[in-house]
Amino acid sequence: MKIMKKSTILLVFFVFLLIACQNEQNKKQVSITDNHVMEDSSSINNVVKRDIPVTMDFFQITNISAVDIVFNVGPFKVWEEGDSSMLNNLSYEFDGGVLTVTTPMEANNDMTSFATYDNIKVHVSCPELKTVAVCATGGFVCHDTIQTDIFQMGGMVKGNIDIDKIKCRQFRYESNGSTLINVGQIQCDEAVVISTGDGIINMNVDAKEKAYVDIKSLTTANITACSMLLEGIIETKKEVNMNIDTKVLDLSVVEGNVNLSGKAEKQNIKKGRLAFVNNSLK
Repeated sequence: MKIMKKSTILLVFFVFLLIACQNEQNKKQVSITDNHVMEDSSSINNVVKRDIPVTMDFFQITNISAVDIVFNVGPFKVWEEGDSSMLNNLSYEFDGGVLTVTTPMEANNDMTSFATYDNIKVHVSCPELKTVAVCATGGFVCHDTIQTDIFQMGGMVKGNIDIDKIKCRQFRYESNGSTLINVGQIQCDEAVVISTGDGIINMNVDAKEKAYVDIKSLTTANITACSMLLEGIIETKKEVNMNIDTKVLDLSVVEGNVNLSGKAEKQNIKKGRLAFVNNSLK
């Protein structure tokens, strides 16, 4: 089993993600009013739509705000809509191929308590997206198909990620917070999913070669996985449901209530004394 090697690779990725989020939070915020934003004069009441100048190409999106980012594949474009007084709290930065959307900590409190903050959206499009990081209470939503070579996602604090479809060669997801993630379909060669917080994972993975899962702490997971090789470690106080189709299953269940269904030609399942495994695999 190559669990240690894979865990090390993902640890490096997540440390990078953590540092990136913290660095962005520490940078000086540039208000959108300083970016010469064009405001839609046809706004009704206090709801406006505003275009954000894109100062450089980007392939990564980091959300350190209390609002949702709605993504579509297309030309480079960023625009926002919602209550103008709330939108003034948003900041945008383009640096090193990364678009970072931020709200200052004091503004996050205002947005979270704002009765209609769910109506505040940031719309983003780019030709190819490679990385998504949700590092606050906002979210990332995509009803398009994200297609790239290596796609990475990370979740911290209490945000949400909702994506319809991902097509890539390598897929990686890691979270240490309360992130709620829903991915309708992932088509890839290799997939790695790690959660060490108290988030919820709903994911459909179709990995041609191999998939690795590491579910710990208070994570709840509902995973459908199809792969030649499926490896993993489960050590959570919550429930994990896995519907799988694999040639080889190599799974260690240290703790948790795990329900296995589907089929596995070869099974190697190790159970700890705090583990309950309901195995209905064929």
